[in-house]
Amino acid sequence: GLCYKRLLQLYDQLNDTSLYANAWPGVAGEGEDETVADAKTIADTVAEKKETVDTNLDFMYLDVWYGDAWETRKIAQQINSLGWRFSTDFGTTGEYDSTWQHWATEGSYGGSTGKGINSDVIRFIRNHQKDSFILNWPSYGGTADNPLLGGYDLSGFEGWGSNNNFNDYMTRTFAVNLPTKFLQHYEVYKWEN
Repeated sequence: GLCYKRLLQLYDQLNDTSLYANAWPGVAGEGEDETVADAKTIADTVAEKKETVDTNLDFMYLDVWYGDAWETRKIAQQINSLGWRFSTDFGTTGEYDSTWQHWATEGSYGGSTGKGINSDVIRFIRNHQKDSFILNWPSYGGTADNPLLGGYDLSGFEGWGSNNNFNDYMTRTFAVNLPTKFLQHYEVYKWEN
């Protein structure tokens, strides 16, 4: 529960709330004087704040998170309970809860086995729910070879992976990524090869 207490402290700092009773930067620990709000109080406060406050914090990205079991589901649940989306690094880690995974969208990084679940069935069912599908990369096969639905084509311009071409970044953003996001807004009703 210590991690969740720290998340509550962060939420309180961003939203001027008191879900975690100890004053910031109090150290999260154990003690009789510590109180943490119950789930209903947290849910009600988060819902109210979403209507009235824009903190500009929409998601949390857990970098280099390897777990894909109880701990992953739990941390995602805690992050989601505060109104934030959960995202992570590896394509198969937290697939159920994560709305975005870094490696799934970067073709030259991590190899084909690190891209996540390359399944036409899952893409058919969840296309409109998440942004964790691998890019349109025909050599990987499966749903990665889908020119109609596309896939995010990661191209940075700030040096990651030696990418530093701003014009290439802008071209991919408007020629590949925005059309893909537009199509991901809709459910897939029929799929024919």
